[in-house]
Amino acid sequence: LATPVAGGTAAVVAERDATSMGVEGAYYAPLAGGMANVSFSQKDGVSGYDVSYKRSLKDLVKRSGAESVDTAFGIDQNGAYAGVKAAKNLGRSAKASYDATARMGLGEDSERHLKQNLRLSNKLGYAELSHNTGEGPRYRLGYEFDA
Repeated sequence: LATPVAGGTAAVVAERDATSMGVEGAYYAPLAGGMANVSFSQKDGVSGYDVSYKRSLKDLVKRSGAESVDTAFGIDQNGAYAGVKAAKNLGRSAKASYDATARMGLGEDSERHLKQNLRLSNKLGYAELSHNTGEGPRYRLGYEFDA
């Protein structure tokens, strides 16, 4: 069930089977050039929530020539998170892309994670450099072709 409310959309889903019952609800609306989302869920006595905001920043980085720059951040029952993805055509079929995600848990024993990836590619192949929290950098070379 979904309906327009105050410039956004509110939705509710209820499920029941022989052993469990669940309910999910969400409200999402455009905000400052992006999309804001508030959602909750409860199934088998376990509650969850997510408050997030996603936005393309392409309009703010016009001079860079970026093909796309997308961001997202929020908080859920597991902690805070953020991410960015960007891509740019370099000419002569070459392309560069970068993405990074970060998460920080809640509480004293929470863990922090950062994952990032840089990729350069063309019609023949790619070179990729990636790094995750607690691991050393990884470098990969590969080839791609259309069959």
